[in-house]
Amino acid sequence: LFSVQTCLQTITTKSQRASSHLVPIIKSLLQKHSLDLADVSFIAIDAGPGAFTSLRVGIATINGIARGSKIPVIGVNGLTALQKHLEKATKEKNISPDYIVCLLNAYGDDVHWLIKNMNKPDEASGCLNKKAFVKKLQETIKPNSSLLFAGNGVSMCQQELAEAGLTSSINPDSLPTVAPVEEIAQEGLALWKNPSNPRGSEVFPNYGKQHKF
Repeated sequence: LFSVQTCLQTITTKSQRASSHLVPIIKSLLQKHSLDLADVSFIAIDAGPGAFTSLRVGIATINGIARGSKIPVIGVNGLTALQKHLEKATKEKNISPDYIVCLLNAYGDDVHWLIKNMNKPDEASGCLNKKAFVKKLQETIKPNSSLLFAGNGVSMCQQELAEAGLTSSINPDSLPTVAPVEEIAQEGLALWKNPSNPRGSEVFPNYGKQHKF
């Protein structure tokens, strides 16, 4: 919950049924700070890429609240938000990796990936099988580059990365496994302030991969 650019409070839950707690959490946050939905300017949400069911249920819930209360909702790319958080963290720690590599678990041995070249305005992202991603990374980076890996998909690629001689040469403390909620909020605020960004009462999930039904 943010007021202007000041974080009033955050709540994090790791429950597998976290989406079912979403409405009570929002209600509790507003009540604690003597607010109601009429005081909310917009809602920012991590729109993916991510797990199919979690995205679908969470976004459907927020879309319902936004539509019923006529509040704009802003979808934020979770991979981009994680990368921007890491950029800020490395600057604060005076760390200068050549590349930031964000990996999120896409399940079925697939990873959502983002490779950011810190020496150029280059950025690439997508979803690949973990072995195909490691090959992609080898083809993308320059030899002897310093790498910073982060995200909940790193652990599932550790063996393939090690076999390819690609390990994180920079290790800031307490790297997040997903984009922090504060970064999602800040990204949402930037998008909300951008007049070219559409403002609606609905966002669509960015699953990041094809799902078979």
